[in-house]
Amino acid sequence: MAYSQDEQPLPQNVRLSEEEGTLYIRWHDGHLSVYPFDYLRGACPCAVCKGHHRKLDRTQIVPRQGVILVAYDMEGKYALRFLFSDAHKTGIYTHSYLRSICKCDHCPAETF
Repeated sequence: MAYSQDEQPLPQNVRLSEEEGTLYIRWHDGHLSVYPFDYLRGACPCAVCKGHHRKLDRTQIVPRQGVILVAYDMEGKYALRFLFSDAHKTGIYTHSYLRSICKCDHCPAETF
């Protein structure tokens, strides 16, 4: 789903569960997105992982088995940056991008 400038998805709560190997994001509209760590690593949008202008199709994301999310930081007011156990940390996951790769049954698959 494409968002206008005024309706960008905003995370209200971000929770990392090391025990479950999962990142949870509760969005401003009440939706809960659940991201396994290896799925997030496989979905890295950086130029090295994705390529410079290649679109990333959510249905084509290949999880990086065994990679865990070590930490995250807010990147301004528009994104999250993750540090993974393989030392990868260059991907900036915008809120729009994160919401577009939610793989629950209520979120349509998109190419981003």
